[in-house]
Amino acid sequence: MTLAPCDAVVDRWVRASEDEIAEAMRTAYLRERILIEGAAGVALAAWRKDAEEGRAGGDSCVVVCGGNVDRGDLVRVFG
Repeated sequence: MTLAPCDAVVDRWVRASEDEIAEAMRTAYLRERILIEGAAGVALAAWRKDAEEGRAGGDSCVVVCGGNVDRGDLVRVFG
């Protein structure tokens, strides 16, 4: 239901693997002491990919929220 409205305003889609999402979650915690859930990890992982390709920077930001992380997910991310 939300794909069509998003597709109308999104310039580019970025895919993030499960490993990239987990790495983003670890990085957020280890560098900023922010525990984020996987959905926020997707946004951060995509931004990191854009930054590595020279597409992100300047006035860019990532809005992350949610610390509702399942204990099993924490074990997989930090294990």
